[in-house]
Parts: sequence; structure tokens; C-alpha cells
Amino acid sequence: MFTPRAGGNPRPVRRDQVKPDQRRSGRVEPVGPGAMAPVLYDAVLLDRDGTLIEDVPYNGDPDKVRPVPGAREALDRLRAAGLRLAVV
Repeated sequence: MFTPRAGGNPRPVRRDQVKPDQRRSGRVEPVGPGAMAPVLYDAVLLDRDGTLIEDVPYNGDPDKVRPVPGAREALDRLRAAGLRLAVV
């Protein structure tokens, strides 16, 4: 989390150093006619190399892509728990 300091530049602070009313909830209120409230989802963001597939440095060859053992089952369990998945 960042809080402003003199001059308006943000500085990092620990969450426990911020008063509850200063924390951002991530919720946005709808505004205007026909506005809809945003939908928030629980999600897991995954790295690819070494997490989902074997880490092969500078791998540009699709034939060298090998899944990490158990990756498919782990992804299936996350999906079954209702989580959305994204690779970053």
C-alpha cells in the first residue's frame, strides 16, 4: 500500500501502519443511470516457468515444453474450488 507524503509522492507502508478507514477495499460504487456494480472474482495468478512447466532457459521450442508433475491436478483443484486462473 502507498500513502502520500509531502510533495504528493507515495511511499510504501506496511498494512498494519494504516488506519482501517485509509485502506482501499477495491470496491467501486456504480455511478450514473444504468451503471452496474463491478464484479469481483477470487483468482490465482500463476507464473509459467518452473510453476506450470519445467523451467528451460530461453525456451522458444514448443517441443521442449514439459508440464511440471501434478500441475494439471493442482489446476483442476483450484478450478473446482471456484477460483479463476490466470498465467502472468
